[in-house]
Amino acid sequence: MKIYFDTGIIYPRFESQFKNRPLPKVSKFLYNIKDRHEYFVSNLTKAEVFRKLHNDLGIDSKDCYNAWRSFVESLNVKEIILEDDNHKISFEDIAKMMSERPAPKGIIINIIHLIVAKNNELVVLTSDEVLKNRFKVYYTNVMTYDELRKIS
Repeated sequence: MKIYFDTGIIYPRFESQFKNRPLPKVSKFLYNIKDRHEYFVSNLTKAEVFRKLHNDLGIDSKDCYNAWRSFVESLNVKEIILEDDNHKISFEDIAKMMSERPAPKGIIINIIHLIVAKNNELVVLTSDEVLKNRFKVYYTNVMTYDELRKIS
């Protein structure tokens, strides 16, 4: 299965690394099944992780990049670059979605993750129940960690 990680799924891994805590169970599980799946993130995910690391934990740029490189290498993650012509996002599509469904503040970034996954025919692995349930009319290939555990 080709799985796209949203930020909420992977950020706890980075946080635990810098707080010297054990890896979260999600991170351990994803590592244990990495040979059965292909993993993807976008540079949007990377930007969100870096923002949170810097703002919440005071991590400097060099350490952000080192932690990211370690993450990508340990799970063989492929990065989708949204500036590439093949991966452009239609903000008209996002505006249409927002006009048709009630949406909480802050959902736009998660909608972009959804569109990236849809455009690349990837399963979105998310911890965001709103994204999974409210926007399934646009893309149904969304699952939670618990659902992935049940099938892996």
